[in-house]
Amino acid sequence: MSGVYVSFDIHRDYWLNANQRMHWAQRKNRTAYLRELAATSCHQARRFKEPVHIVATVSTPTNSRFDPPNAAPTVKALIDGIVDAGVIPDDDHEHVPRVSFERGPKTGKRGRYKITLTLEPAGGAA
Repeated sequence: MSGVYVSFDIHRDYWLNANQRMHWAQRKNRTAYLRELAATSCHQARRFKEPVHIVATVSTPTNSRFDPPNAAPTVKALIDGIVDAGVIPDDDHEHVPRVSFERGPKTGKRGRYKITLTLEPAGGAA
C-alpha cells in the first residue's frame, strides 16, 4: 500500500513554533485555523485503519538555520485536522507510533512556510 502526501502552505500569521510566547487566545485561533485547514484539505484522502508513521517535511521561506522539530505545534494542529477528517482514527501512540521531522527545500515565498505530511502504514510497529 502506498502512503498519503498532503501539503499545506501556511502564512507566517498562522505559524506556530515551540519557541513562541503568545497570548493563549492568539494561539487558540491559530490552532483552530490550522486544524480546519487540514480537515478540509484531507476530507477525500485515503483512510487508514492501521497505524501510520508520519514524516513532517518543513520548508521555510529562506535557507537560514532552522530546527524542524520546532514546528511541532503547527504539525500537531494539522494532524488533529487529519483526525477530524477521518483519515486516521486517532493520533494517540497506538495509531501514530512515530512522528518525525525533516527539513525541506526553501519555499522562496516571503512569509510562507510549507509543511508536507507523509502518512505511511507502520507495518505493525505499534
